[in-house]
Formats: sequence, C-alpha cells, structure tokens
Amino acid sequence: MVGSVAYADGQFDDARYNIALVQTFAMAGGNTLNYAKVTDFLRGANGKASGVVVKDQLSEDTFSVKAKAIINATGPFSDSIRRLANPTLERRMRPSKGSHILLPLEVFPTEDALLIPKTVDGRVVFAIPWGGRLLVGTTEEEVAPDAEVLVTKADVAYLLQHINQYLEQPVTPNEIVSGFAGLRPLVGSTGDGDTKTLARDDVIEMDPTSGLISIMGGKWTTHRAMAEDTVHCAQQVLGMPQMDSQTRNHILYGGEGFTDDYWKKICREYQVSEGTARHLAAKFGTASGKVLELTIEAPALLRFLWEVARSGRKSSMRFGLRWRLLSRTFLLAGSACSFTRGKIVSRLPHWSVH
Repeated sequence: MVGSVAYADGQFDDARYNIALVQTFAMAGGNTLNYAKVTDFLRGANGKASGVVVKDQLSEDTFSVKAKAIINATGPFSDSIRRLANPTLERRMRPSKGSHILLPLEVFPTEDALLIPKTVDGRVVFAIPWGGRLLVGTTEEEVAPDAEVLVTKADVAYLLQHINQYLEQPVTPNEIVSGFAGLRPLVGSTGDGDTKTLARDDVIEMDPTSGLISIMGGKWTTHRAMAEDTVHCAQQVLGMPQMDSQTRNHILYGGEGFTDDYWKKICREYQVSEGTARHLAAKFGTASGKVLELTIEAPALLRFLWEVARSGRKSSMRFGLRWRLLSRTFLLAGSACSFTRGKIVSRLPHWSVH
C-alpha cells in the first residue's frame, strides 16, 4: 500500500428499513400480503392483464385480485412475472449473488471502514463496522434466479484472502460470527459480459401486449426515485394526469419527530440502558415506544415469540421478514414466562395452540 483516500458514507439496516417501508405503505392506506405467490394473470377482452391469481403459500388457498394497473417489482425474480404475463418476452435479468461475513470487531484495528476499490479480479471488497460486528463483503457471482443463495466455503476463502492482506493478524474461518448472501437485481443481456461490469441502473418497462409495468434493476440508494418514476408510468398507462410525487419529502414510519439524540428520551421514559435505547432508536426510531410497551403489557408474549423465532418455526405468521427480525428485536425481552402458552397465543391473530 502506498496511499489511501478518506471519505464519508452512510449505512443502514436493509431488512429493518424494508419493514419501515411496508409499515409506511400500510399507514397510507395500502393493503399488504406476504407468503402470496402470483400464479397467473386475469385478462380482459383486449388480452391485457386485468388482475392476478394469487396462491396463499401457507393455507394453499387461491384467490384473484383485479386491478386497473399492475406493477411488477420483484427484483431479481422480475423475469418470471414478465414471462408469465407475456411468454414471448426476452429475459432481462442477470441476478448476481453477493456474500458477506460478520467478524468480531476486535479483529479490526480501527473504527474506520476499509474499502478495496479493485481486487485482482476487478471486484470491490470492504470491511465496515456495522451493528457491533465487522461486516466484510462482497462477492460477485452470476446465478440463476432460483438458485439457493448461501455463503459457501469458496466465498469465505475469497473474502478472507483479500481482507487478510490488510490485517496484521490474519483472520481464520473459525472467527466468523455469521454470514448472509443476497441477489443483486442486475439488468443486462447475455452479451453484456460479467455481472461485475453491469451498471446498477434501473429500467422501467411497459409491455404493450400484457400492459404489465415492470421496474427492474436499481438499488436502495435510488429506490425513491425509482418509485416516483414507476408511479408516473402507471399514471400514464391509466390516462391520468401526472401528479407531483410525495416521496421526496415523505417521512417513513418511525421517522416523525426523530432526532440524533432520541435515544436519551427512551432512556428517560422507559428506564432502559443506553445500549438498549440506542439500539431501539436506530432500529425503530420514534416507534421504539411501541416495542417497549410490549415488554410492559406482555413480557411473556415477547419471550414466547423469541423462543419460536429461535427454534425456526414459522407457524401461521404471515409476515416473513418481520418474523426473521424477531430474533434480533426480542433479544431485549429476556423475561421469564408466567402465562400459559395458550393464553399467549390467543392474543395473536391467525394463530392456534396446535
């Protein structure tokens, strides 16, 4: 190393942020549904899509939803919906798997992040203090949309090989705390080269045959602009005048009245530790009180939810992403159960004691 550049960047919890978006949508009057798979399209006399056929993945019930406009925002799986609506469409998606590992912060000698802008094979590798751990990523591997997305031994070896070049004490696989992988929804054709060379731009497609609107590609950084452009496209398809978008200044659920020192208010009102208050403020913002109220009203409920989340049971919970977040959120509960399981479950909608 002969030199370096210092710059500032931001970070966030993508899973928690996604839940905040869903909650904001629901509070604005939208209806949400998870574990629901689109299996077919309803079609009008003109052959255009007029609705969708949906299968509940838990109950296996099938039902229809009619709509004047249908938006396909399914990320790396966009092609499956596009080609369900119109089988003659060419594939547009080139999903790329990115793997990450989490290490103890103690292995890193600084509080700053490290970015390796170009590895030998032309990729980017970073090491970022995140959530009390050191987040190291990422890999770049083109995969099929239906591929099982896991962190492999090869991914671990690749990441450690590059990060260890900058550490005085090399890290071993045994020190890895956890890991995760995901799919990047890249847009391109088979002749566009490796996925690492593809731009992370977004594309909006309105299929004239089916009338389906698809928003493909993009990234978290531009998600509000993507939403605004997609809604404008839907308004055009419906023959509506283009209205000014509210997304640019729309405050998400948990953001109203939030300040950098909001955690202090949580400490004062709920007598929790600074660490707990900071964690809640970062995850839930001004909605932190709703989480803490549960610890007061039903501590055994929290304990039960945590036990179920830890054992990996899905039961009849219909909000999968929220369910996965329980294992992070309800670590804060830690209360001994005093209610029977039946009494606790009876307070949850769509749950049974069986």
